[in-house]
Amino acid sequence: MNYDLEDFNDDGLLLPGTFLTLVTFYIGRFLFFGPLSLLASNRGFSGGGSLDLSFLTDVSPLAMFSSIPAAIVIYAMLARSPASSAFIKTLWKWGKLELIVCLMIQMAILVYEFDQSAIDWPVQLAFGTINVFFLLYLFSSSRPKDVFAQFPGDDRPA
Repeated sequence: MNYDLEDFNDDGLLLPGTFLTLVTFYIGRFLFFGPLSLLASNRGFSGGGSLDLSFLTDVSPLAMFSSIPAAIVIYAMLARSPASSAFIKTLWKWGKLELIVCLMIQMAILVYEFDQSAIDWPVQLAFGTINVFFLLYLFSSSRPKDVFAQFPGDDRPA
């Protein structure tokens, strides 16, 4: 697929782009609920508000666990440089597969929670539809394949 000049960084590497970044943050959303909830509960410097830890009971531990690989991919997006360790390079190489597996696990959790009536079915249907859409994007779009095929300092073609 042809990309514009703006799709590459100064080193000539294809950037993840807005949509792939959005997909990655969506997949890792369960790990971000906590910090976002804590930030939202902060009432200012002089407010002395209490901490809202309700996210610990609202999100299942399985869902939080399923977001860990996506959070690692986000870290690899930020740490990707020619001086990166072999661990980061390996994470990046398998990034697309990690995201696909995370989505599939999250879909299985949705099905399980549907049987347990943990969430209203319209909400589950909406999240399930989004998960299927993002899964199709990861499987069919050339951008994720091309982005995860490149790493700074590698001579591999995209």
